[in-house]
Amino acid sequence: MLDAGLNLWISENPATVFGGLSVSSVAKAAGVTRATFYSHWPSTSQYFDALLEDLNHQREAGYSQDVVVELARLQDPRTDTLARFTAACNVRLAQVLADPALRLKFGFISKVDDPSVATALREYYRSYEHDTQMLNDEVRNRWGREPRPPFTDTWIQSLFGALLDGIALRHLIDAERMPFESFGLAGAMLMMIATRANDDPRDVPEMLGAINQWPAAGVRLASTKRVDDAQSTTPMSGATLQATISAARRMLAEDNWGALNIDDIAVAVGIDADRLLRTFGSKIGLGLAIIALNADEQWRETPRTDDPLADLETLLHIVLFELRRSPSLGQSVIQLLAGTIRLPDAAILTSQPIPEIARLLAEAKRNGQIVDSINPEAFSISLTRIMLAEGAPVTVTGSIQIDSLHYILDGIRVRN
Repeated sequence: MLDAGLNLWISENPATVFGGLSVSSVAKAAGVTRATFYSHWPSTSQYFDALLEDLNHQREAGYSQDVVVELARLQDPRTDTLARFTAACNVRLAQVLADPALRLKFGFISKVDDPSVATALREYYRSYEHDTQMLNDEVRNRWGREPRPPFTDTWIQSLFGALLDGIALRHLIDAERMPFESFGLAGAMLMMIATRANDDPRDVPEMLGAINQWPAAGVRLASTKRVDDAQSTTPMSGATLQATISAARRMLAEDNWGALNIDDIAVAVGIDADRLLRTFGSKIGLGLAIIALNADEQWRETPRTDDPLADLETLLHIVLFELRRSPSLGQSVIQLLAGTIRLPDAAILTSQPIPEIARLLAEAKRNGQIVDSINPEAFSISLTRIMLAEGAPVTVTGSIQIDSLHYILDGIRVRN
């Protein structure tokens, strides 16, 4: 009668089985009467308890001989360890899939809310895992491995049991999406993380510490790809450009620079993030545009003198003040100058007050104030680069700081 119940579970329509095996169906399959059935089990729940206990007794203790042969080959130091390990796992999976009790076990799992079923299954799995621990022992003993804290022997063995059951079930459902070799490869990965060499002091958190680098690395890689993809994106118009810079400045006033990202700014302005990257090159390029806007507003309110070189020095120091007022932006300037970050669109580098540098140099040259060999346009680019470098955070300690821009402007003056 117990064998009949097992066979019914394996062969009958799932709807019939999960609806509950009837006494009549079991008695008919076993060739006995209902009275005979009830003489052994007064209720179907007691019959299920006996069926689960019988399942436990019928299971094969340990691995099949085929698995033992594969495990023995792991002792050869010349063998391809991964190939032998996965071969042993494949044989084990085949053994599990061929076991007629597999579906009955899964069927009982569906009834795990029943405390008596849960207790019986717990005992089943613990004895099952104990008898099939040979693979874990072989790996530990032959390869000098030990559980990596916080994992323990029993925990690792339970993980392997759960992995085997899950892959077996998924393979039965969809072999194409869960190929046969899944158990061996996944088991090898699990063993690599859950155990360690005897001379390896790392626990699991240390082993997985590299995960903490994933967000930063992912943002960097994604940003690089988006910049590449954005090369063909149409740049912004002048009005949209100014609106974007103004919106980013408002956001910067409400939050710190490090917390801002291109997507947030794009949403606030109402434009595509790729278009934003195409124009500004990076968040740093947008930051420089904000600094230029701030500097231009100050420059417009600054009284002019009759000396274009004096006005130029004032302008340069206004920009320097803005750079130094935002240390995180100033630090990023070095990356921009070093070429590790893509330069912004030409519209950013030619926006006010940057053109004023070349205009004031040209005026000084017309006045005969600077040496005739100076090309105002070319020299303004050099001054801009020096100004950006000067705006980066000071790395030399002490109160003495050289005003490089003053010395440069003084050096190009014509001496009477």
